[in-house]
Amino acid sequence: MTVTRGQVWLYAGGDVKPTALRLGITDGAFTELLDPAIPLGTELVTNISLADGALSRPTGPTNSPLIPQRRSFFGR
Repeated sequence: MTVTRGQVWLYAGGDVKPTALRLGITDGAFTELLDPAIPLGTELVTNISLADGALSRPTGPTNSPLIPQRRSFFGR
C-alpha cells in the first residue's frame, strides 16, 4: 500500500491550525485517512473568503527580472 502525506486545516477555538496527515488509498473522490484520528464533528477549513481589497496587490513591476522582456516597436 502506498502511503502519502497531506495537510488539513483544523478550526478550533477561533484559531486555524495546520495538521499533517498520513493518507492511504484513494479513488480520486475519497481518500483513506490513516493518521491522526480526527474526532467526528471536528471543523475543517475548506475555503476562506476575504473582504474586497483584503488581498495585497503587487506594487512594483510584475515582470520577472530573470526573463528577458520583448521590446516594443511602438514609441519606445
